[in-house]
Amino acid sequence: MLHRLQAAGVLFIVIGFLLWVSVDSSGVLLPLLISGAGIILVSLARGITRRGRSFLCRIGLHKNKQTGWDASTPSAAVYQCERCGQKKRVVKAV
Repeated sequence: MLHRLQAAGVLFIVIGFLLWVSVDSSGVLLPLLISGAGIILVSLARGITRRGRSFLCRIGLHKNKQTGWDASTPSAAVYQCERCGQKKRVVKAV
């Protein structure tokens, strides 16, 4: 159920963006309302499903800090969220 709510929110965001791109400056209110509703739906769905973390981490806004470099790939940095401890590996292109 919540997965469908999140998918509907993402769909609203995409539809709002496409309407905003395709309409001239006179019709800006409807795409903004549709995108805003999509952002609210996604925030609610993600906020309900991930209760054990900070609210900002639940909606995907992590506070990452570089903790080191990956041993297997020399151009990959390891980042860890300061709030929830989630780790991610990022490959940096030169």
